[in-house]
Amino acid sequence: MATTLNDLALVLRDRGSFAEAEALQREALELRRKSFGNHHTNVAIALNNLALTLRSQGKLAEAEDLHRQALEMQTNLLGSANVPVATSLSNLGLALQEAGKFTEAEACFRQALALFQKLRGAEHPSVALVLDNLASVLREENKLEEAETLQLKAVAMQRRLLGEEHKDVATALNNLAQVLAKKGDLAKAEALHRQALAMRQKLLPSEHVEVASSLENLALVLRGEAVAERGLQSAAPANPPQTQRTEVRAPERLKEAEDLGRRALAMREKILGGQDLRVGKAFDSLGLILRDQGRLAEAEAAFRRSLEITRKSAGGEHPLLAAAFEHLLDSLARERKPAEIESVAREILTPELETTPHGARLLHARDIARAEASKDTDAP
Repeated sequence: MATTLNDLALVLRDRGSFAEAEALQREALELRRKSFGNHHTNVAIALNNLALTLRSQGKLAEAEDLHRQALEMQTNLLGSANVPVATSLSNLGLALQEAGKFTEAEACFRQALALFQKLRGAEHPSVALVLDNLASVLREENKLEEAETLQLKAVAMQRRLLGEEHKDVATALNNLAQVLAKKGDLAKAEALHRQALAMRQKLLPSEHVEVASSLENLALVLRGEAVAERGLQSAAPANPPQTQRTEVRAPERLKEAEDLGRRALAMREKILGGQDLRVGKAFDSLGLILRDQGRLAEAEAAFRRSLEITRKSAGGEHPLLAAAFEHLLDSLARERKPAEIESVAREILTPELETTPHGARLLHARDIARAEASKDTDAP
């Protein structure tokens, strides 16, 4: 019965029906505890499965706790060098990465990769997945050269093992595109994001969190290209020779970016509800696109919503909260609203947070916004 419940839950999770999947997996976990006791490999598997579904809903604290329980249980029951432990390490790494704990996540992925390579060989789907995960967290840590090297290995291995069209191949292409975008190779990143989006739309339900992720990522790359094109345009001579002319499509790119960003936001709100961390990120991305079109009031509203959601769902020390805080204060500075800057800073910068390394980043953002907002009033 527990196995049947879990199998059905996995189908529901793949379709994006996370709440239904969670209910079934909680029931399956209790059945396995009744059948096997609290310390058994089948219980550890159930803990891992439930944690993955919780992570998909943005319930990161509980997911991390369950992954740690599963890892400890499997290590005690099976030893430290086996496939279930490697799987649990990888899953814990994913939860830590989404919580912004990048150093711990990297360590988990490196341990999992070494175990999978030892136990399953150098060419295996599990090895490819962990390479992809490790590359992703290295990107977050700005270790971009190693991230790109590992990401290329992951894409090539996924294609050899799974074929050209598979959801894991789409994920690897998406992640490679994000590395390239961070390195500034926006044209290649755009092409890969379009390829990943098309693949996900073909292989997954039309409304799925991974489809929403591709929509948002493509929107951000288009925004980056628009910003770069505007920079080129402003730096170009008034009447460049014909051979030096560059087609600038910044307004069109921003228009498409806004459409994609709004679609991603609507899809995430429908699937995940209004308070999920990924919904907060989608509001932040939309705010950036609106800001770059000069629509500051709309951008401010989006950034405020992002900050509200991120603070509630992730707390004060998550990297996404810092980004939302910086973007909102930048928007208020552009609108010359110094009083609003102080109000937001007082609300977010608690005395406890100010003393942390993360708090130092927020204080720096506040000081920059203060200086920017005062420029006009200080001018003679």
